[in-house]
Amino acid sequence: MLTPFGYFDLIDAMDEDSCPVCRLLQRDSDKLLDTMLYESVTQPEMHAIIRQSMGLCNVHGWQLAENGNVMSIAVLYSAVVNEAIKRSKPSMNPQQRLRGLFNRTGNREMESALSPDAPCPVCARLDENQDRYISVFADKMTDDRFMTAFEASDGLCLAHFRQVIARHSTPEFIEIQREKWQVVYDDMQEFIRKYDPTKADSAIGVEGDSWLRAIRQFVGERGVFGKRSNKD
Repeated sequence: MLTPFGYFDLIDAMDEDSCPVCRLLQRDSDKLLDTMLYESVTQPEMHAIIRQSMGLCNVHGWQLAENGNVMSIAVLYSAVVNEAIKRSKPSMNPQQRLRGLFNRTGNREMESALSPDAPCPVCARLDENQDRYISVFADKMTDDRFMTAFEASDGLCLAHFRQVIARHSTPEFIEIQREKWQVVYDDMQEFIRKYDPTKADSAIGVEGDSWLRAIRQFVGERGVFGKRSNKD
Protein backbone atom coordinates (compact mmCIF):
# COMPACT_ATOMS: atom_id res chain seq x y z
CA MET A 1 0.00 0.00 0.00
CA LEU A 2 1.30 3.44 -0.91
CA THR A 3 2.10 5.81 1.94
CA PRO A 4 -0.19 8.86 1.68
CA PHE A 5 1.13 12.36 1.06
CA GLY A 6 2.42 13.89 4.28
CA TYR A 7 2.36 10.74 6.43
CA PHE A 8 6.06 10.77 7.35
CA ASP A 9 6.18 14.58 7.35
CA LEU A 10 3.41 14.62 9.96
CA ILE A 11 5.17 12.03 12.11
CA ASP A 12 8.36 14.12 11.99
CA ALA A 13 6.43 17.34 12.74
CA MET A 14 4.85 15.74 15.81
CA ASP A 15 8.33 15.73 17.38
CA GLU A 16 8.23 19.53 17.37
CA ASP A 17 6.27 21.99 19.50
CA SER A 18 2.71 22.98 18.56
CA CYS A 19 0.23 21.71 15.98
CA PRO A 20 1.97 19.49 13.40
CA VAL A 21 -0.34 20.60 10.60
CA CYS A 22 0.46 24.24 11.34
CA ARG A 23 4.18 23.43 11.35
CA LEU A 24 4.01 21.78 7.94
CA LEU A 25 1.96 24.62 6.47
CA GLN A 26 4.57 27.11 7.71
CA ARG A 27 7.26 25.00 6.04
CA ASP A 28 5.23 24.74 2.85
CA SER A 29 4.62 28.48 2.80
CA ASP A 30 8.36 29.18 3.05
CA LYS A 31 9.10 26.71 0.25
CA LEU A 32 6.40 28.15 -2.02
CA LEU A 33 7.67 31.69 -1.59
CA ASP A 34 11.28 30.60 -2.18
CA THR A 35 10.23 28.84 -5.38
CA MET A 36 8.32 31.91 -6.46
CA LEU A 37 11.32 34.21 -5.94
CA TYR A 38 14.23 31.98 -6.95
CA GLU A 39 12.84 29.65 -9.63
CA SER A 40 9.63 31.09 -11.10
CA VAL A 41 10.10 34.84 -10.90
CA THR A 42 10.62 35.33 -14.66
CA GLN A 43 8.25 32.62 -15.87
CA PRO A 44 5.24 33.92 -17.83
CA GLU A 45 3.02 31.38 -16.06
CA MET A 46 3.90 32.84 -12.66
CA HIS A 47 3.30 36.37 -13.90
CA ALA A 48 -0.12 35.33 -15.19
CA ILE A 49 -0.98 33.79 -11.80
CA ILE A 50 0.18 36.81 -9.82
CA ARG A 51 -1.73 39.16 -12.14
CA GLN A 52 -4.93 37.16 -11.68
CA SER A 53 -4.65 37.30 -7.91
CA MET A 54 -3.52 40.96 -7.89
CA GLY A 55 -0.56 39.96 -5.75
CA LEU A 56 -0.45 37.94 -2.56
CA CYS A 57 -2.64 38.22 0.52
CA ASN A 58 -1.52 40.51 3.36
CA VAL A 59 0.14 37.74 5.36
CA HIS A 60 2.06 36.18 2.49
CA GLY A 61 2.89 39.52 0.91
CA TRP A 62 4.72 40.63 4.04
CA GLN A 63 6.28 37.19 4.43
CA LEU A 64 7.61 37.67 0.91
CA ALA A 65 9.08 41.03 1.91
CA GLU A 66 11.00 39.37 4.75
CA ASN A 67 12.70 37.01 2.28
CA GLY A 68 15.31 39.61 1.35
CA ASN A 69 15.43 38.92 -2.39
CA VAL A 70 14.40 42.46 -3.28
CA MET A 71 15.21 42.21 -7.00
CA SER A 72 12.94 39.22 -7.50
CA ILE A 73 10.20 40.90 -5.47
CA ALA A 74 10.48 43.97 -7.70
CA VAL A 75 10.23 41.84 -10.85
CA LEU A 76 7.24 39.92 -9.51
CA TYR A 77 5.34 42.93 -8.25
CA SER A 78 6.06 44.91 -11.40
CA ALA A 79 3.60 42.53 -13.04
CA VAL A 80 1.04 43.24 -10.29
CA VAL A 81 1.38 47.02 -10.52
CA ASN A 82 1.27 46.88 -14.33
CA GLU A 83 -1.94 44.85 -14.11
CA ALA A 84 -3.50 47.43 -11.77
CA ILE A 85 -2.59 50.23 -14.22
CA LYS A 86 -4.18 48.32 -17.09
CA ARG A 87 -7.34 47.50 -15.15
CA SER A 88 -7.79 51.05 -13.89
CA LYS A 89 -7.65 52.63 -17.34
CA PRO A 90 -10.98 54.42 -17.97
CA SER A 91 -12.99 52.78 -20.71
CA MET A 92 -15.76 55.37 -20.85
CA ASN A 93 -16.35 57.69 -23.76
CA PRO A 94 -16.32 61.47 -23.04
CA GLN A 95 -20.10 61.61 -22.52
CA GLN A 96 -19.99 58.75 -20.00
CA ARG A 97 -17.04 60.40 -18.26
CA LEU A 98 -19.00 63.67 -17.95
CA ARG A 99 -21.96 61.85 -16.42
CA GLY A 100 -19.56 60.15 -14.04
CA LEU A 101 -18.59 63.54 -12.55
CA PHE A 102 -22.08 63.74 -11.10
CA ASN A 103 -22.33 60.10 -10.14
CA ARG A 104 -22.05 59.71 -6.37
CA THR A 105 -22.35 55.93 -6.41
CA GLY A 106 -18.70 55.37 -7.30
CA ASN A 107 -17.11 53.56 -10.22
CA ARG A 108 -18.41 50.04 -9.74
CA GLU A 109 -16.98 48.81 -13.03
CA MET A 110 -13.46 49.83 -12.06
CA GLU A 111 -13.88 48.48 -8.54
CA SER A 112 -14.87 45.15 -10.05
CA ALA A 113 -11.99 45.26 -12.55
CA LEU A 114 -9.48 45.77 -9.74
CA SER A 115 -10.82 42.83 -7.74
CA PRO A 116 -8.70 39.65 -7.86
CA ASP A 117 -9.83 36.99 -10.32
CA ALA A 118 -8.14 34.27 -8.27
CA PRO A 119 -7.09 33.77 -4.63
CA CYS A 120 -3.59 34.36 -3.32
CA PRO A 121 -1.61 31.51 -4.98
CA VAL A 122 0.18 30.66 -1.74
CA CYS A 123 -3.13 30.42 0.14
CA ALA A 124 -4.58 28.27 -2.64
CA ARG A 125 -1.69 25.79 -2.50
CA LEU A 126 -1.76 25.70 1.30
CA ASP A 127 -5.47 24.90 1.19
CA GLU A 128 -4.67 21.86 -0.96
CA ASN A 129 -1.84 20.73 1.31
CA GLN A 130 -3.89 21.29 4.44
CA ASP A 131 -6.68 19.12 3.05
CA ARG A 132 -4.18 16.33 2.43
CA TYR A 133 -2.69 16.56 5.93
CA ILE A 134 -6.16 16.48 7.48
CA SER A 135 -7.01 13.43 5.35
CA VAL A 136 -3.96 11.61 6.71
CA PHE A 137 -5.09 12.27 10.29
CA ALA A 138 -8.62 11.10 9.51
CA ASP A 139 -7.38 7.95 7.79
CA LYS A 140 -4.62 6.91 10.21
CA MET A 141 -6.38 6.77 13.58
CA THR A 142 -5.83 3.01 13.72
CA ASP A 143 -2.19 3.26 12.65
CA ASP A 144 -0.10 2.47 15.75
CA ARG A 145 2.99 4.35 14.64
CA PHE A 146 1.01 7.44 13.71
CA MET A 147 -1.08 7.50 16.88
CA THR A 148 1.96 6.92 19.10
CA ALA A 149 3.56 9.99 17.53
CA PHE A 150 0.35 11.98 18.03
CA GLU A 151 0.11 10.97 21.68
CA ALA A 152 3.68 12.21 22.26
CA SER A 153 3.01 15.51 20.43
CA ASP A 154 1.48 18.79 21.62
CA GLY A 155 -1.72 17.90 19.77
CA LEU A 156 -3.56 19.84 17.07
CA CYS A 157 -4.66 23.44 17.13
CA LEU A 158 -8.43 23.87 17.52
CA ALA A 159 -9.06 24.67 13.85
CA HIS A 160 -7.23 21.59 12.60
CA PHE A 161 -8.70 19.35 15.28
CA ARG A 162 -12.20 20.41 14.22
CA GLN A 163 -11.36 19.69 10.58
CA VAL A 164 -10.12 16.19 11.44
CA ILE A 165 -13.09 15.15 13.57
CA ALA A 166 -15.48 16.50 10.93
CA ARG A 167 -14.15 13.70 8.69
CA HIS A 168 -13.51 10.94 11.17
CA SER A 169 -12.77 10.45 14.84
CA THR A 170 -12.40 7.79 17.50
CA PRO A 171 -12.89 8.09 21.26
CA GLU A 172 -9.16 7.47 21.70
CA PHE A 173 -8.20 10.28 19.33
CA ILE A 174 -10.50 12.77 21.06
CA GLU A 175 -9.26 11.72 24.50
CA ILE A 176 -5.63 12.29 23.48
CA GLN A 177 -6.49 15.82 22.37
CA ARG A 178 -8.47 16.49 25.57
CA GLU A 179 -5.44 15.44 27.59
CA LYS A 180 -3.33 18.02 25.72
CA TRP A 181 -5.80 20.74 26.68
CA GLN A 182 -5.87 19.52 30.27
CA VAL A 183 -2.08 19.77 30.52
CA VAL A 184 -2.15 23.36 29.26
CA TYR A 185 -5.03 24.23 31.58
CA ASP A 186 -3.27 22.77 34.64
CA ASP A 187 -0.04 24.55 33.74
CA MET A 188 -1.86 27.88 33.35
CA GLN A 189 -3.51 27.47 36.74
CA GLU A 190 -0.10 26.83 38.27
CA PHE A 191 1.34 29.82 36.40
CA ILE A 192 -1.47 32.06 37.68
CA ARG A 193 -0.94 30.79 41.23
CA LYS A 194 2.80 31.44 41.16
CA TYR A 195 2.36 34.83 39.49
CA ASP A 196 0.50 36.04 42.57
CA PRO A 197 2.72 38.60 44.36
CA THR A 198 2.22 36.70 47.60
CA LYS A 199 3.83 33.66 45.97
CA ALA A 200 6.94 35.52 44.82
CA ASP A 201 9.17 32.87 46.34
CA SER A 202 7.76 30.18 44.03
CA ALA A 203 9.99 29.61 41.01
CA ILE A 204 8.16 29.43 37.69
CA GLY A 205 9.00 26.30 35.72
CA VAL A 206 7.54 24.60 32.67
CA GLU A 207 4.25 26.36 33.26
CA GLY A 208 5.88 29.68 32.33
CA ASP A 209 4.94 29.44 28.66
CA SER A 210 1.51 27.85 29.20
CA TRP A 211 -0.26 31.04 28.11
CA LEU A 212 1.65 30.93 24.81
CA ARG A 213 0.86 27.26 24.31
CA ALA A 214 -2.82 28.06 24.86
CA ILE A 215 -2.71 30.69 22.10
CA ARG A 216 -0.99 28.25 19.75
CA GLN A 217 -3.55 25.56 20.46
CA PHE A 218 -6.55 27.79 19.89
CA VAL A 219 -5.50 30.07 17.01
CA GLY A 220 -2.80 28.01 15.30
CA GLU A 221 0.71 29.13 14.45
CA ARG A 222 1.32 32.72 13.43
CA GLY A 223 0.47 33.46 9.80
CA VAL A 224 -0.61 29.93 8.90
CA PHE A 225 -4.10 30.81 7.76
CA GLY A 226 -3.40 33.99 5.79
CA LYS A 227 -6.70 35.08 4.24
CA ARG A 228 -7.93 31.53 4.58
CA SER A 229 -10.49 30.93 7.29
CA ASN A 230 -10.20 28.40 10.10
CA LYS A 231 -12.87 26.52 8.21
CA ASP A 232 -14.72 23.45 9.39
